[in-house]
Amino acid sequence: MKNVSRCSAGECHKITNQLRLSISREEIAVLYQEDAEIIANRQVADFIFEIDLNVPKIANCAMPGQFVQIKITQSIDPLLRRPFSIFAADSAAGKISILYKVIGKGTKILSKKCSGERLNLLGPLGNGFDFSAQKCSGHLNILVGGGLGIAPLVFLAEKMKSLNNKILVLYGVTTAQEIVCIDELKKIDCELKIATDDGSTGFNGYASDLLADFLCANENNDFKNPYIYACGPFALLKQVHRLSEQYCFHGQVCLEKMMGCGLGVCLGCMVKIKNSGAQTGFSYQRVCKDGPVFDLHLVDWKNEKVS
Repeated sequence: MKNVSRCSAGECHKITNQLRLSISREEIAVLYQEDAEIIANRQVADFIFEIDLNVPKIANCAMPGQFVQIKITQSIDPLLRRPFSIFAADSAAGKISILYKVIGKGTKILSKKCSGERLNLLGPLGNGFDFSAQKCSGHLNILVGGGLGIAPLVFLAEKMKSLNNKILVLYGVTTAQEIVCIDELKKIDCELKIATDDGSTGFNGYASDLLADFLCANENNDFKNPYIYACGPFALLKQVHRLSEQYCFHGQVCLEKMMGCGLGVCLGCMVKIKNSGAQTGFSYQRVCKDGPVFDLHLVDWKNEKVS
């Protein structure tokens, strides 16, 4: 029987620290920590706010699909930073904007913050959308957003429009009182269709139903296969994947997960990714670091659960 090498508690602790340090060093090249002044913090819909923050370094390199981690208070309550998708970034003005909904203690505290106060931000974090010419050219690009999943898609639409891409935005919310971003989407001049769960405006149903309706209506028309960019609740993204199998299109999804560190160290935001070489048929990746944007067909929708 071969001798089994074991490490002491101290050695294991050292190895763990080295792993964490290597991850941290990997992030340093693209990660900034900035003490941000709040430019404005205003309510834009029922329980939904938009906050503008002065963060020149983050604004200069932020891309659609990336996010920031915000320390809500200077105290330890709440302890963890909160992740928020970047809604807009103005490198010339050195500011970013974030959309958030008041749903818990952290966002309630954030909604009370005023202009001139300061917040500590880490970012930009994660891998954003790939909207290169190779992905976008020759396709109708359909952006599917559910709820505040619309935020990174508005940022994406702005970038894509500057490249003269054809864009259709399908936007779903629970009720008309939760609709945001209309003015921004009008400025971008992309086609917009809205769905509401309660039928209070636009299409009566979910954003995925709106996508299915559009695909069915255009199935026999002479247009190239669409390319989908989607962000929102897990159920919405799973339905988008189901439709992709039916209508044979490709795309990318921006996943929403509860996060701890946002740096890939705590492993609290794992997602199952298809891996034919694994015994289970899937392996794990970190939403915060390997994502949050993934290829639509790589996520293991069958085994992945809502969290």
